[in-house]
Amino acid sequence: MRDNIKNLIATSFEFIRLPYLRLKKLKDKLLVLTYHGVMPEKYIEKDHNYYAYRNVVSVEHFSQQVKFLKDHFHVVSLDELESEYLLKSNKPKVLITFDDGFQNNYQYAFPVLAENHIPGHFFVTTGFIEDKKLLWTDQVTYLLLNTKRREFYLPDFFPQKLELNSVEQRINASLVIRGELKKLTFERLKEVLHKLNEMFDDVDLSQANPVRYRFMNWSEIKQMANEGMIIGSHTHNHALINVSDEVFFEKELNMSIEYLKKKANINCAYLAYPNGTINDYQIQLFPLLKKLGFKYALTQIPEWNTLEHIRNHPYELYRLNIPNLAGVNFFKAYITKLWFRRAYD
Repeated sequence: MRDNIKNLIATSFEFIRLPYLRLKKLKDKLLVLTYHGVMPEKYIEKDHNYYAYRNVVSVEHFSQQVKFLKDHFHVVSLDELESEYLLKSNKPKVLITFDDGFQNNYQYAFPVLAENHIPGHFFVTTGFIEDKKLLWTDQVTYLLLNTKRREFYLPDFFPQKLELNSVEQRINASLVIRGELKKLTFERLKEVLHKLNEMFDDVDLSQANPVRYRFMNWSEIKQMANEGMIIGSHTHNHALINVSDEVFFEKELNMSIEYLKKKANINCAYLAYPNGTINDYQIQLFPLLKKLGFKYALTQIPEWNTLEHIRNHPYELYRLNIPNLAGVNFFKAYITKLWFRRAYD
């Protein structure tokens, strides 16, 4: 019902051409889109696990979105941001990115981009490539959605008891627990995650849908790079860059750079911060990014970029997360800020 209402409103916007009028006003700006998963509709679970698919787009919707972007934007790559041609373009600019490195990006999104001759940017978590582990954020959510336990209580980490009697309570618990984990050092985060796995030992993570959670392998990454896609870093362990520990983050980022070079012969020049909100990276670490050779770093702050912002803040480019939206008309309203909401957590 909710999606039907959204589609009805978005269709009315489309009928009076509002998204296109908005685009004329945005012609001097750059929109960077963030995708996470793309897969056939039949693999998107609609049961108690539906929340885990909030950032997954169906192949059909992704194809429609790409066609709209190709027809009404100048689709660019990070390599082009300093070009004179970009400055003279009379269309709004868009840049398409993917975070984490899921295999469904290669299997389902890459062919759509290649068919349309559009560059995609894939920011991979190098420590998970060819691994069957789940990202720590996905682990937390999957454990909470699938456990038979009816409460969460881990007093040495979080003193409050959280009820798990409904799907809504489990989603809320996931938000609360992941929010608390993001405040920890990475070593402490690993300790708590180990305790969570012990607490919810009735859940078998190996049963998680491989189409949703499986990571790419290095041969797939090399193929995409050889066919014009841009591969960047999403750190090595999906560690948030929100603690002023330069030694740890230099090691974390260096490992990512070295893996990309050794495994796929890629010289990494671009970084996407895990999570990417204003609280998930440290401005004090920008000199480190420059030292390591990064040209641009991308946040998850949902705004359009002015050319001035790109020049003056290369390590804080804005991005808009694309969740599982109701349809292509809603997508048009969403990206042009006719219907705006915060990026899904």
